[in-house]
Amino acid sequence: GGTQYTETLSPALTVSNATPSVTADSLAPATIYEGDLMSLFGVVSDPGFDDGVQLTIDWGDSTTDVLQFNGSKPFEANHAYANEGSYTITLDIEDDEGTTGTQVTTTATVVNANPTVDLNLGNDEIDETTTLLLTGDIIDPGAGDTYDISIDWGDGPTATTIPGRDATFQPTHQYRDDHPPS
Repeated sequence: GGTQYTETLSPALTVSNATPSVTADSLAPATIYEGDLMSLFGVVSDPGFDDGVQLTIDWGDSTTDVLQFNGSKPFEANHAYANEGSYTITLDIEDDEGTTGTQVTTTATVVNANPTVDLNLGNDEIDETTTLLLTGDIIDPGAGDTYDISIDWGDGPTATTIPGRDATFQPTHQYRDDHPPS
């Protein structure tokens, strides 16, 4: 017979880690009022079958969310802004082998929400010369907003102005006559 020859070859092969990526497909709604919720939709992608992926979202207002994924997936992240302004949202992606993808940015537009005022008269009928206590609450999602509240009591030229940021106010007024001047 013949001689049989067997050789096992082990070529030097290097498999490199693929770079992960992220897209920011949309913001919904594109413009929101301060205090309302905005949703960011996108896709994280990593061709590595078993790679874990970390997505870091910097919302541009000193808050950050970190999301964990395996492989490629769509994502939705939600955020509410406390004040009006234009915010740059930055997305960074890194896989569990330390490979980082290209940073992606998008812009959120947040507009001022009008405050509402809740008033409580306490009594709807008082006697002349009695002092009326009016209580009120300002409801405003804007964290840095200030107000000037002007109250026309309906009995002459005197109005009360309340400046500042207080969310609750309690002005008083004394009605001197049951027939105010016209």
